[in-house]
Amino acid sequence: VKAVSPALAAIAARASDGAPCFGTFGPGGAGHFVKMVHNGIEYAMMQTLAEAYLLMSGPGGLSAPEMATALSTWNEGPAASYLAEITATVFAAIDPETGQPLVERIRDTAAHKGTGRWTVEAGLQYGIAVPGIAAAFLARALSGRTGRRTRSTHPLGPASMVAGIADTIGLALPAAMLAAYAQGLALIAEASREEGWATDLAAVARSWRGGCIIRSAMLDPIAAALDAAPALADLTEAPFAEALLATSEVPLREVVTTAVAAAVPTPAFCAAIAYLDGLRAPLLGANLIQAQRDLFGAHTFERIDRPGSFHHRWNG
Repeated sequence: VKAVSPALAAIAARASDGAPCFGTFGPGGAGHFVKMVHNGIEYAMMQTLAEAYLLMSGPGGLSAPEMATALSTWNEGPAASYLAEITATVFAAIDPETGQPLVERIRDTAAHKGTGRWTVEAGLQYGIAVPGIAAAFLARALSGRTGRRTRSTHPLGPASMVAGIADTIGLALPAAMLAAYAQGLALIAEASREEGWATDLAAVARSWRGGCIIRSAMLDPIAAALDAAPALADLTEAPFAEALLATSEVPLREVVTTAVAAAVPTPAFCAAIAYLDGLRAPLLGANLIQAQRDLFGAHTFERIDRPGSFHHRWNG
């Protein structure tokens, strides 16, 4: 690596501070794992933008040019990212054959090449929750069932119109992005711990700042937070994240509430707020699940008042 680093630095994409975006993340396939998780985060972010599109074009009543303007506006704030930039480009494109927005002429089925699924499988393997990435992958799987969706005997009702929804989504998007980055980096951290890779998470975040699909303005404070606290257990506990959520969390709840009321499927937005709530909730109901497991399978449980494993005769 030391021998080839000058060549890699010369050809690598550059971040805004001029740093080359490449790095070494450990032995045994660590670099491949980092790239795989990059793609998983990409799935989550793309799905979030797809759901923003459904909300803006449905209950928001926005045209494709208006959505292009909204995306361009979002791209000037904390949600600034390559994906927001290219989504604005997509909305602005006109089909030369029909004169209609090209996005509206594309079949509503999204393909995949495996990395999103592999990321979800890795989350299961290492015991790390990646609900946003899983929701995005499963949404692509559901998109393939076009026949079932068009044959539904219970079609969704017309969405109620919601004024100003684009502004609310723009404010909510940074929270969803933060949740996606947090899930991916937590997975890399756990894989690194179990495999002995010693992956530098700050270096990972810095390498994503240029030349990759999930590059965004948020990666600079993420890298800085991980530099300041390399053992940070949860990215959402970083000071920058707490400040971000102070302005973005309430709009995210409003987006999810609006979507459910308007019958607009938003699995990625819902997964984002559920993940953030789950990290902070004093009780997740797992105590009830463990009691159920002990009742039907004698799997035992731990108590809050003394150490050890216990079994109860639930039926007397």
